Amino acid sequence: MADYIYTLETRLSPDQQKAVTLVQDAAKVADMNLYLTGGAIRDIITGFPIRDLDFTVQGNALKLQKELERAGAVVGDADDETKSLLLTLPGMQPSSRIFAAATSP
Repeated sequence: MADYIYTLETRLSPDQQKAVTLVQDAAKVADMNLYLTGGAIRDIITGFPIRDLDFTVQGNALKLQKELERAGAVVGDADDETKSLLLTLPGMQPSSRIFAAATSP
């Protein structure tokens, strides 16, 4: 696991690192597991520049909205049907997403 964390930390820009920390903190407050997913993972593995950050949480991502807005994120869209958020995180392009993941009862 340490190799992946090192790779992640060395490939993210300072603004991306701040954005990841912001989302991690919001997920921690909401007591949700958080995963970096999507294109960022592909870009880390293939060595391409990381262009956007997609996250998946176990639970309802909409519950993170107020905490993220308090921390400076701008919510572009909140989808009740998919329980997902489209965000602009401080210092980032307006394309970061947080998706809800199915959880077992």
